[in-house]
Amino acid sequence: DRDVTGVQTCALPISAVIDAMYCQILKNAFRMAKTESDRKLLVTSFRKVVGSIVVLFEPLAVSALAKLLAVLESEVNYRLHQFHSVLDVPQDRPAPVRLFHLSFRDYLVSHNRCNDEDFYVDAKERHKMLTHHCLRLMSALREDICGLKDPGSLVTKVEPNVISSHIPAEIQYACRYWVGHAEGAEMVLLDDGPICQFVQEHLLHWAEAMSLMRKFPEGISMVTRLEGLADVGNIRVR
Repeated sequence: DRDVTGVQTCALPISAVIDAMYCQILKNAFRMAKTESDRKLLVTSFRKVVGSIVVLFEPLAVSALAKLLAVLESEVNYRLHQFHSVLDVPQDRPAPVRLFHLSFRDYLVSHNRCNDEDFYVDAKERHKMLTHHCLRLMSALREDICGLKDPGSLVTKVEPNVISSHIPAEIQYACRYWVGHAEGAEMVLLDDGPICQFVQEHLLHWAEAMSLMRKFPEGISMVTRLEGLADVGNIRVR
């Protein structure tokens, strides 16, 4: 097509051009799989690592991401290396991995736009898996986790490095966003499910951690939102 000046223009809408670009990037990355078995492993790893990155509520550094997903840092690094064109993977290890553009996330989680099953990321399923990973990490919470030995200690008097050494980045992420992931997964509270079990065993430990992180008001809001997941008359997590 040509515009009124006679200059050739693109007939495709910009969204279609972007989708085609992302599709090509993914196809190039998946070409390394020589056998069907290799491709299945690659798909699983891609969904686990990149699929999780696109639904995180806050970006994480490679080390924290690996611990959240219970995988080796080497697997995360290897997978991210293939997607430098769409992911900002900093050389500074403590810095978080970020999407260059939110359109990449929008593309991956849309069945209409990403019509290759190998590339498509089921956001609901990823949120469900991340909920379970958050609960797993938070099971390490315990009373007086920072070893202050003084119930009356003011949070403002606790050095940030003391908090980060006892509540590392991946556990801080889990504490702040486990309810958000449960909501994204549309989970339902069941009385014998993992969320109810966590609440029964670690609610006070979690509340203490949120207080130390100076996020206690967030915690109150999260408890209120958690009530919205309850299946009245059958409090059980599906």
